[in-house]
Amino acid sequence: FRIVFYLFWLLVLFGTKKFASILKDASVLKYDVNGNEIYSCPGKGSNEFYRKYNDKNQLIELKSVFGGKDQYYIYYEYDGDLLRKQIFKNGDLPAPVAEEHEILYEYNQQGLISKTINSVEGETLYQYDDKSSFITKISPNNKTINYEYYKNGKCIKEESSDGSIIERE
Repeated sequence: FRIVFYLFWLLVLFGTKKFASILKDASVLKYDVNGNEIYSCPGKGSNEFYRKYNDKNQLIELKSVFGGKDQYYIYYEYDGDLLRKQIFKNGDLPAPVAEEHEILYEYNQQGLISKTINSVEGETLYQYDDKSSFITKISPNNKTINYEYYKNGKCIKEESSDGSIIERE
């Protein structure tokens, strides 16, 4: 009832044309019975995203559509609860969105990602401290980013091997 009341007052305040414009620019989200997001569109002229899940509520497919044409697909493969592979495929556009590729995931004994292997870009390594806080990322180009944390676990600083520093409050 509140939504109908709200929509009625938008119609009264803005008029029919402006109201229709507001509705066209509205974000749309749809969920399945398990609460998984199965459709999203951030507004008029934006990509539409369709998602599929397996019986464990794990995302197994993401499809991006723009202008009625499939832009790309991302497929996800799992081993139990751990993501093992991500596969990027182009859709039916004349020019590809990106180079098709796969990403493989490896995990440490705590179940945290320790390495990703991108078939195009190469390996990225991830390191953690004894509290399982993410402390270092080493990219395929050997760029290293180190992370520092408050005692409460909040990240306060990112320092890159290229000299850039991001400090957080």
